[in-house]
Amino acid sequence: MPPVMAVDLGSATISAAAAQPSTAPDPAVLTVDGQPTYSPATCVDNEGVPHPSTWSGTAVDHTPRPDLLLDLPPQIIGDVPLSGATLVGVAFGPALAAAADHFGAEPTVLIGVHPHWWTAGKIADYERALGRLTPHTALISWPEAIAAQTVPPAAASHVTVLDFGASTASITVVSFSRRGVPQVRFTHTDRAGGSRGVDRVIVADTAADARIDLSGKDQHWWEEAASQVAASRHRLCTETSSWPATIDIEFPAPLGGRQLRGPRLRQLTTTHMQKVVARLITHEDVQAAWSEDRTSTTTQPLVEVTGGFGQDPSVLSAVKAEAGRADLVPEPASAAAFGAVLAHAPAWVPANQKPSRFRFGRSRTAVPAERGRS
Repeated sequence: MPPVMAVDLGSATISAAAAQPSTAPDPAVLTVDGQPTYSPATCVDNEGVPHPSTWSGTAVDHTPRPDLLLDLPPQIIGDVPLSGATLVGVAFGPALAAAADHFGAEPTVLIGVHPHWWTAGKIADYERALGRLTPHTALISWPEAIAAQTVPPAAASHVTVLDFGASTASITVVSFSRRGVPQVRFTHTDRAGGSRGVDRVIVADTAADARIDLSGKDQHWWEEAASQVAASRHRLCTETSSWPATIDIEFPAPLGGRQLRGPRLRQLTTTHMQKVVARLITHEDVQAAWSEDRTSTTTQPLVEVTGGFGQDPSVLSAVKAEAGRADLVPEPASAAAFGAVLAHAPAWVPANQKPSRFRFGRSRTAVPAERGRS
């Protein structure tokens, strides 16, 4: 049978996973140009044809975040009216191609992961985007997808998952039935808790150190300045495990080119993210779950970290400082897509296939370099 594929549409990246329909699916995280994530941006050529961000041709216009156009009237992009559903569908093209390359067949079932705060109209528009690509679609909210990839703990009844993306930071408390089936007990999202918040802090600190007044700069200037920090952060996360001694960043005027100290950047990131984590974990539902699991032998909650920004060493340090511990899951940026496949692949198992008990999530068995998957 063709594979079942899930796509997680974020504000800065798209991630995807796929598996053959089975009662015990083994999802593969899909890669595009060798990376587990790619940009959701879409480009439009001089004939008005939209292309994904991986397109190598000459673009006359582009949309960095097509998800923002969902549930809106068609927008004029490259002199052509294009809907958000069309652009989102185009953005998923590289993921579909990656699935076809990996499994030898293009998926006929596509599962869309969406933020839990999206409105009904936006979700419906998202579903239309998926429906234009495959004959069978399903939708799952981000917390449910995260719960599906979470393994029942051996010595606790809850797992707290902290996810850090470009725009947001989220917390989800996952509990389990006696059969080990996960369910979302509590979820909350800090809409300004992602890496973009840290990038702005770094811009402001750089300006203060240079004694340059930014009070008159508009939103566009701040976005451009923060994007320069983000580009450096992304490059460093793929090349090294931490900030180097110094880093050169070319800011827009009047800041211009600056050489920033790596230890200072790490300190700023850790301090800011500790505040974000503290806001997330102080909710009474989180503290209640942690209290239930606290015994004479278990004093710290079981905390897992997901999301692309979660790979930053400073973020992990911040979580450990506030929660006492933190385990980074394998392929953290693709965790939601991985979980969505786990939750939905059994639904498309052939009727003549003998069912077996479905095991959710990833194994905690240690393997070299990372934990394995079940």
